Amino acid sequence: MSKDNAYNGSLLTLYAGRLISTAGDKLYIVALTFILARHQAYDLTWLWMIGLIAPLIMQWFTGSLADRLGAKRTAVIGELLCAVATGMMPLVLHSNWLFVLVFVNAAAGTFFMSASQPMVSSLTTDGNRHQVNSIMSTVNAAATFIGPLLGGWLTLQSVSLPFVAQGASFLFSALTIALLPLPRPKKEDHASKGKGMRVFWADVRMGLSYLRKNAVMRNLIWITSLLNFGTGAISAYEALFLTRAVHLGASGYGIVVAVNGLGMVAAGMVNARYARRWKPIVLVPIGALVLLVGFIPYAFSTSLIMVGVSVLIVSMGLISLITAVRTVRQNTVPLEIQGRVISLQMVLPTLSAGLSVLVGGALLPFFPIRTIIIGAVAILFLCIPVALNILRLASLPSDSETPTVAEVS
Repeated sequence: MSKDNAYNGSLLTLYAGRLISTAGDKLYIVALTFILARHQAYDLTWLWMIGLIAPLIMQWFTGSLADRLGAKRTAVIGELLCAVATGMMPLVLHSNWLFVLVFVNAAAGTFFMSASQPMVSSLTTDGNRHQVNSIMSTVNAAATFIGPLLGGWLTLQSVSLPFVAQGASFLFSALTIALLPLPRPKKEDHASKGKGMRVFWADVRMGLSYLRKNAVMRNLIWITSLLNFGTGAISAYEALFLTRAVHLGASGYGIVVAVNGLGMVAAGMVNARYARRWKPIVLVPIGALVLLVGFIPYAFSTSLIMVGVSVLIVSMGLISLITAVRTVRQNTVPLEIQGRVISLQMVLPTLSAGLSVLVGGALLPFFPIRTIIIGAVAILFLCIPVALNILRLASLPSDSETPTVAEVS
């Protein structure tokens, strides 16, 4: 099949790998959370901190690996490391070694994160890239919906089963990636020269230089950081908000979770269906606006129906926005430096998500949960002017805002 076909053999292989691996990620988190909560609830704090700190450290380096080793080899190495780490977890569930393996798993996960965007760029064209990213969003949403259900069921059967399943999912993902026809990087693509750690630091300087000189990418950092800072607390304290402020019971909360998952899948399918009709850069402000239209009634919800409708609208806006941002990144940054540039671009948004949870938690003793949610939604309003500025910058001549590899090397 043609490379311009979003359903060619290579891309179908990629979708299958992502579905299985992402579902494995979600079932693993559910199982680990359940096990830790049952024995030492305060260990959940360590789980959250490791999930934040490991990517913050590794994102400085794994992008360079993706550019130098190639997206395929970097992703396969990362998935195999994750398989080994999760496969060993049942042996150390009641010792501190568990957290060492959780850190290894989280750190190795950034290998795939850094390789994924150049991987998609290599397998697509400008004509179908946004459609492919939309399908990937649909696959991830479906896996996010299926994974926790499977994780809960497997944990009830045996505490070891979720980790075995997760390890197997990583092995399956590594196999699918190994089958993809991805090019190896050429030596001349490695703009930074040197040996040892000097190479990595040179790549970091190069990536930061590119981000400093590219106005579109700088604004993408701001919009994703604001998005994460606003939605981080909303997601973390959703159960608290729905039970205390909206007065939903366990069944009502379960319905909201299901609606959110199905809404994400539906939003991804709509995006994929109409991806070729809209330019990704136009969908950045549209997605941000729809997101706000959904979050405003969500923050003031007083019933299950109001929450459900709001969540569906939020799903449409969120999928549209993050898929458009991903495509704009891939279309903007040259393939040979995408790993290091996009990985560095995600450092501040990752930090923003963690700070959002910390700030929200610090405010809980002093403010009602609804007030905190309203404040988080107010922060999201700042995404609109940033999104409109991205649209303005994209209308400028391409050589006025986009540096070449030579200019930053």
